[in-house]
Amino acid sequence: MKKVQLERILQSLAPVPQPNPEREQYATPAAIASEVIYGAYGRGDIDRRTVLDLGCGNGALGIGAKVLGATQVVGVDSDPAAIRIAKHNASKVHVEVEWRTEDVADVREAFDTILMNPPFGAQTPHADRPFLDAAMRCGRVVYTFLNSAAEGFVRGYFEAGGATVTDRFPYAFPIPHTRALSDRSSEGINTAARLSCEPKGRADSDGTQDGASRRRDCRRRGI
Repeated sequence: MKKVQLERILQSLAPVPQPNPEREQYATPAAIASEVIYGAYGRGDIDRRTVLDLGCGNGALGIGAKVLGATQVVGVDSDPAAIRIAKHNASKVHVEVEWRTEDVADVREAFDTILMNPPFGAQTPHADRPFLDAAMRCGRVVYTFLNSAAEGFVRGYFEAGGATVTDRFPYAFPIPHTRALSDRSSEGINTAARLSCEPKGRADSDGTQDGASRRRDCRRRGI
């Protein structure tokens, strides 16, 4: 499948109805989502891999991974409305994805690849932390979107947890401008990053010891 075909599929997906600004819910533009997923595919991180879409929203990232040959895709979101629309979208394009109404902090399984567009914490401070922790806990490779203004902090947080940023991709990321979401935009410029999560950065089965060590490392580094 060509990237333009993937983009058309993602453009056809229904958005989350009445997105909640407090959750920083907004759709990842199809052109950007398809480029990131296709790039992951080209690096061998999608085809015949297990994929977790954290904070899946309307399911675009997970659906795109399944379309490109992922063996198993799980989409997780704490918003039941998002899960309902993700199920509808997957059915529409005839792909099988496991959708879960679940907090990302409760996900414990290991996956080959994590895809996520997490909240940046503009409305609720540190709202991104459970996503960052879950990604390092569960994933071998992580593709995530970052607010460029906070990129240094997020990079330090990942590195303190044992992850290595291998690639970064700047995007002009149009975010609907409302007063509630205005702090989320950094002049429309945001970043997608690929990270390799080393075994030492993976959390223990209960997710506690490594997480505590990671937070201590961040404090020592002044992050």
